[in-house]
Amino acid sequence: MMISVQLYPISEAIGLDGASIALKSLDPAKDQDLVESLDILGSNPPQTPQGKRLLEKGSSRVCLCKAVQSLSKELTFPEILQNLEKDERGKPFFRDLPFDLSLAHSRGVVVAAVTEKRNGHFLGIDLEVRPPHDVDAFKRVCTQNEWTDIQSIENIAERKASFLRRWCAKEAYVKALGEGLGYGFANLDVEPTRIPPDKVAQTTRTPELWRLIDHTFDPPPSTPIYTWSIDSHETGPSCLSITYPRISESKRVVDGSKAQGLEFLVNDGKGFPNF
Repeated sequence: MMISVQLYPISEAIGLDGASIALKSLDPAKDQDLVESLDILGSNPPQTPQGKRLLEKGSSRVCLCKAVQSLSKELTFPEILQNLEKDERGKPFFRDLPFDLSLAHSRGVVVAAVTEKRNGHFLGIDLEVRPPHDVDAFKRVCTQNEWTDIQSIENIAERKASFLRRWCAKEAYVKALGEGLGYGFANLDVEPTRIPPDKVAQTTRTPELWRLIDHTFDPPPSTPIYTWSIDSHETGPSCLSITYPRISESKRVVDGSKAQGLEFLVNDGKGFPNF
């Protein structure tokens, strides 16, 4: 199973082929004035909050279309975007196209992940770019096991990286479920897995493998989390997490261990950009 991932800084995304189509596909009633205010699609991007949100939305759509075209080259940007809708919880989906998708953005960077639809499986992705979080302020979103493990790390940067991987994994997981932050992160236990890296098919660098255990169910099911550490800065690390759990109609997550063998095509094989 191939998952196409397109990840770009907004400043680069708005310069890609098809960016004008993606921006003009936004809701004309709400966004057209902002679209028309762009000078050559972003050479003079708006600095207002509304303008920044416009660029995030438009850039996310550029990445989404490129991800779909990596799997189905005959589809055009308009055909892809005309099929894009949101369900009652705000989760985006394609009305008629045979693809599952997930979107995320963080601090000027956007990402889209797309894969062919598979019965009972749902895609979730999260991106965190150099977050300014104070780890101690987020104890409430960790299980006791996680918090003990995080606090046992003496190096502050490594401690923050350990927390960030867990946060990113939980965000990706609840997105796959179509839930929000209210799902109860303290009921989700994220830990390193012992799955050998050579069991994961890849077309880009190998991701770290984690396992998420959902304690909202009894017995608690688990699913793999694939996480990349993208960059490291004085302000902290950045990471990207993807999960692809099997979910029954009752939203119960079935053991996802059989999801091994996923392949990740990042930026059409070019790998992660610098940002």
